[in-house]
Amino acid sequence: MAYFTSRREPHFEWFMDALACQATDLTETQIVLVDYWLSPGHPHQKPEGRRERMSAIVDGRCSFLHLPPKPTPWQGAQRQTSRDWFAASNARNTALIVADGHTFVGVDDLSVPLPGWWDQIRHSATHGYLAMGAYKKVRNLRVERGNVVSYRDDGNGTDSRWGTGSDGGIVSAPGANLYGCSFALPLETALKVDGFDEACSRIGAEDYDFGMRVERSGIKAHYNRNMMTLECADGHDAEPSFKRDKCRVPVERLPKSLEGAFPQGLDSDHVMIKALLADGSRTQPMQRNDLKSQRELWRSKGTFLEPAAGQIDWASGQYLSQL
Repeated sequence: MAYFTSRREPHFEWFMDALACQATDLTETQIVLVDYWLSPGHPHQKPEGRRERMSAIVDGRCSFLHLPPKPTPWQGAQRQTSRDWFAASNARNTALIVADGHTFVGVDDLSVPLPGWWDQIRHSATHGYLAMGAYKKVRNLRVERGNVVSYRDDGNGTDSRWGTGSDGGIVSAPGANLYGCSFALPLETALKVDGFDEACSRIGAEDYDFGMRVERSGIKAHYNRNMMTLECADGHDAEPSFKRDKCRVPVERLPKSLEGAFPQGLDSDHVMIKALLADGSRTQPMQRNDLKSQRELWRSKGTFLEPAAGQIDWASGQYLSQL
């Protein structure tokens, strides 16, 4: 199970305490906390204190691994850009490299799973499908010992997929409906499609892209209202998000597999989705990760691959140093 954060205050205790309330035994569960604030050279936080704090929250209830995102040219100490950019694919792939077990669960920070969430995760694990959990962003969220005490719903944080679901249970849905805030699938399937596409860095839409490729791999996808989390909208507002960029992709910059598909180029922050739709059988990311080999490297040496120098942004044609 992977939890992702880039925030000074992720409220990891909300998630951990709620999970402990729902699961009678976590001894065979692994939590991987991928934490941008542990990145080498991060200027705002002493990593030792943060490690101790997060470990105290887990309190030995399960196996726990706390680490920064693997090296990427888009952010952190190894960045080749002039500033940190959005790189969610890199964080999620970090967890896929180090994770153990049969089922991979992804959860975003500032969230608390409501009662029944864990049962739905277990149902997904038993039946081997892609589970896409529901969410709602709320204000003034108060959580005590894993239980939601109060919140204010201003109507602005409703899951756009809500109307397609059912209170009765799972509903078949396209993999493109995957939102990265809460999902589960067989780990082997995530590795089969080679994880999240790191070509989505700066642009976004990595979760939709991943869901589409997972569905194409042959497993079923289901949206589940009962796999529900609440997210703290105030926490999202408290810290600036990593910069994303809408970009026009010149025709001459399209991968060879897409030549002729977009005579006017691509002009959207969902550029990766358009590219994937144009290549209707592709299950692999445009930017290959070779996650299985990276898992072998991690297990043998405890290290990650370093990004190659002088990389170019495929979408704009610029060197990353210009971004």
